[in-house]
Amino acid sequence: MNISSATLSAEMQAVARVAGSTSIHVIDQIENTVDAYVRATEAFNSINELIDVTCTKLKAYPVQSGVYLDPDDKIIGTFERAYKVLEAELPKLLLAKSAEQERRDIPQEFVEPLVDEFDRLMQAVATTVESLKDLRAGVITHDLKAEPRDPDAYGSMDQVISALHN
Repeated sequence: MNISSATLSAEMQAVARVAGSTSIHVIDQIENTVDAYVRATEAFNSINELIDVTCTKLKAYPVQSGVYLDPDDKIIGTFERAYKVLEAELPKLLLAKSAEQERRDIPQEFVEPLVDEFDRLMQAVATTVESLKDLRAGVITHDLKAEPRDPDAYGSMDQVISALHN
């Protein structure tokens, strides 16, 4: 096949333009993905800060007999549902991270930032799960302490055991 150098040069330039624009598009997608992970991580970190502040206030809140923070258990139910949803997402995030690590369609130097941000995001989500559990436990603990008690109701452990058998 006889191709002139001008034709070959023009074809190579066209291929270079297509490859270049495709590479730029892929790099843009990677950067957008990393940015999305960063924003999600920042959001979870903000939630964690809010939960930490709330836990601190809860621990300092005085307990009064008969005064409950969550008399109908609606708040602790909401916390439980929220942490269970997030907990269920952790294995999915781990699988997605593994998929990113296995990518062969982009250079490894672009995979590393994706994986690093995945690690940060998973840590932030895991921290949120644990923080929600702690906050839920704090509400339960407070409300248990608020249960009215009669200190003179039982004079001994025998009386307590007797009451339990009745």
